[in-house]
Amino acid sequence: MPRPIAFAVSFFWMSAFAFLAVAAAGLIPAGPGGLNMPVMSGPVVAMFTIGFSLAATVFLWAFVAVIFDRGEDTGDIDWIARVAFASAILMTTIVLFVSVSLYPLETLAATILAVTALTASFGAVDAERRATRRLAKTDNLDSVAGLMAAGAAHNTMLSAISLRGYSDGSNR
Repeated sequence: MPRPIAFAVSFFWMSAFAFLAVAAAGLIPAGPGGLNMPVMSGPVVAMFTIGFSLAATVFLWAFVAVIFDRGEDTGDIDWIARVAFASAILMTTIVLFVSVSLYPLETLAATILAVTALTASFGAVDAERRATRRLAKTDNLDSVAGLMAAGAAHNTMLSAISLRGYSDGSNR
């Protein structure tokens, strides 16, 4: 069963974290028309670049898993999504603590908003997973009900042919 929300959310967060990794590395020009990133020391820049790159890579993994999903309920996509969101929330929380210690109020709202958006995105992907499973169970119940109805019709037909359907032997 296709999962469009997981597809869109994983692509969005993959792109967002890839952009943040490129910005943290200093590859996007600062100033007018560019991104104004606070000046950070070498180890902090390296940590942010690696962390954002890892988060983007895990969301790329989730994106590819959603693309190649065959509809089997193995739980692989759910596990990958949990890992992706956990790594992204962990990285954003690290950014929150580092940025608050370096720049107390400048980046606090943005990082809290990012954690909130990641949490809401995970909620949407999880709700889609539950709806997909519920729909798959309903489809399975329909096929079971169909098999039971076919079996009952078959038994009725056999009893009508053999005239064993009624206790008095009549065919009514």
